[in-house]
Parts: sequence; structure tokens; C-alpha cells
Amino acid sequence: MLPESLKKDTAYQPDKLVADYNSIAGDVAAIAQSLGTPQTVAALPDYERDSTIAAPMSWWSGWAFVDNVIEFGTGYCFEAMNAIDWATAAIPAAGRTFETIGILEFPSDYGFDYAEGVKIAAANNGLTVSWEETVIPVSAGGDPAQTEAVAKIVADPADVIILVTGPSETAAIVGGAAQQLGADVPIFIGAAPSWNSALLASSAAPAFELGIYYQSSFVGGWDYDSVGHEKMRTAVTAAGFPANDFFISGWTSQYGIKAALEAAYAAGDLSHEGIQAAAFALTDVDYEGMMPSRSFAGDANDVFPREGVVGGYSADATTGIATIQDYFVGPSAEAHVFTEACAG
Repeated sequence: MLPESLKKDTAYQPDKLVADYNSIAGDVAAIAQSLGTPQTVAALPDYERDSTIAAPMSWWSGWAFVDNVIEFGTGYCFEAMNAIDWATAAIPAAGRTFETIGILEFPSDYGFDYAEGVKIAAANNGLTVSWEETVIPVSAGGDPAQTEAVAKIVADPADVIILVTGPSETAAIVGGAAQQLGADVPIFIGAAPSWNSALLASSAAPAFELGIYYQSSFVGGWDYDSVGHEKMRTAVTAAGFPANDFFISGWTSQYGIKAALEAAYAAGDLSHEGIQAAAFALTDVDYEGMMPSRSFAGDANDVFPREGVVGGYSADATTGIATIQDYFVGPSAEAHVFTEACAG
């Protein structure tokens, strides 16, 4: 069991993450979770100074070019490309037009990275990005009702609205748009962090039941059939917690760290330098079916994950999202030459 003294609430603040890391740097082999992109970027000089590896809790595409970060899962940019490539066939097959896109995004690496992937795939598929608007998170003082975002959807219709937001904003936007537009409400595709099972009990729940919401992700949802998912569900249940897809992120984030520690132990060098060297020599990290296996050794353009899944609202799914497209790499992600972060 990890001592409480080694668990730090960094309050999503870069300076606090840096200070908290330095307060424990001499007592840890690695950082199991480094929360947030700007926060982790702020700590990188110190991670590099100490040869400490860290698993970031974010999916910025720029992690592919950072030596001390053991990222996990497909980055926002490739996730978005896969979502658009999937939608170009799936949405017309469902009887809906798909020619135009509206993007509602947080003003952050998350929002900008995902939006860039949307724009790349839209251009590849002959689609038009009609507009792109910033959404201020409720946690940062944004409007809980997201009145401006809903008004934009109503006033400037697009066939598909991309949500690069959090769950609170997703509920307000989808619920508000459905209330105002009725049968004319567009299709929504949310990035992985934009959904939470709590939305099933929100006032927006009837809107999701219309079948207008889809979810892109780097990993299969709670009910996904894999050895790793089953282990994760068993552990969460045994700990007495309710099902929540955010547990999946925490669980999958540790496979790379675990593999690095095991490789360093096998090599007889559990120093920070030994663990770092072992981490970036890994060629086949096994995620027990939760995600495709991957390498951390080699050029970022070759080893950074490109696979994604797509889910859709389902009343029968434990956390409300059921996988409807298993792991795939769309033509946009497949062809993209990846030499730098998509944004940020």
C-alpha cells in the first residue's frame, strides 16, 4: 500500500505539482500519475534532472516526444481523426447527413489537440468545419447552462457537433440543444473525457436516449471484454466503489510503469536511470487486451498509438456507453506523418 505521504493533491496547479514532486522525489522510483498537461510540462525539467519517469493523466500528442513520460493510449489528435473517419460512413448509414461540423472545445491542449485532429480528418474526407468555438469549463467559472454554446448550435446548424469538454458541459450542451431543436437536434461526438456515468442521472438523460450521442476513446468502456477490464472491474468492486470509466484510465496508465519496473528489476538496476533506460527499451507492453500492445522504443512516428474505439449511448451499458466500433485505425490516422504535437 502506498504511504499517504507519497500521495499529493496537486490541485491541478503547475507550481504545486512541481513543489509536491520535489518534496517526494528522493522517496519514489517513478510517478504513477502526473495529472494534467501544463502541470506535467512544468515538472518535466525536474523529472529530467532526476531521470524520473512519469505516467501523465492526459492524452496530449506531444508526449510522444518527451523522454521521461510513459504515456498510455492514443492521443487526442489521433482519437479525433478516427472518430471523423468512422462517422463519415456510420452517420450516413444511420440515415443522417454528414457534411458539416461544429467544434466546441476547452481552450487547452485537450481542446486544441483534439480539434486539430478533427480538422485534419475533415479535410481528408471533404467535410466542412463550419465553426469552432471555445467553451469555458464550469469549474473555471463557465456558464453551467452553456447558453452561448447552445445558442451557437441553434443559430448555426451543423450536421455533427464535436464536444471536447467535460461531463458537466456535455450534459448542458446536449440537453439544451435537444430541448430547443427537438427532432432537428444534431449528432454529437464527444472526446473521451467528455462523458461520465453521472450523466445517466442528470436532467439531460432524455436527450442521450434519443441516440444522438457518440463517444470516441483510446480504450474500451467499462463493459469491454478483456482480461484487463475484468481484473479492473473486480478490483473496483472489491474496493467498494461504483462503476466509473475514469477508473479505466487509472488502471491502464500503470501497465507501462509496471513493465518498466519489471524490466529494470530483471536487469538488476532499480535506480532512476536504470528504470528510465528500461522504460524506453520496452518493445511489447501488454495491456491484457484493454488496449493493443505497444512499443516505447523507436521513433515517435512509428510507436505512438493510433488505434481508437467508438461507443454510443446505451441504457444497457453499465456506465451508459457501449462499444460499437472496436479498435481500428482510420485512413486519416494511418496516413498522418507525426513529427510534432498536433497542437500545443
